[in-house]
Amino acid sequence: DSVFQLMIVWCIEQTGSPSLPSFAGSYRQFVRSMPRGGIRLVVTVTLSSAHQATADVDFLDGAGNLVARMEGYECTINGALREAFAANELSQPVG
Repeated sequence: DSVFQLMIVWCIEQTGSPSLPSFAGSYRQFVRSMPRGGIRLVVTVTLSSAHQATADVDFLDGAGNLVARMEGYECTINGALREAFAANELSQPVG
């Protein structure tokens, strides 16, 4: 989820509009579990237009070691998502 959230912020900064993830070509994890100390994401945007972005993402541990990689992440950029995100709120539990 962190990749998706980071790309929403990147898209807003670059185009003024948020995005939704639409595809990931591959995800490979090189460790059994993610480090407890957290990870750092390094995103390389490989394609960017007004309505789409594509990126590769490296997941690095505190020492800079590659622990996972996502290739071919794609998202759809659309200004109408601003309203949908603004209207989004948690619903109250029923009962």
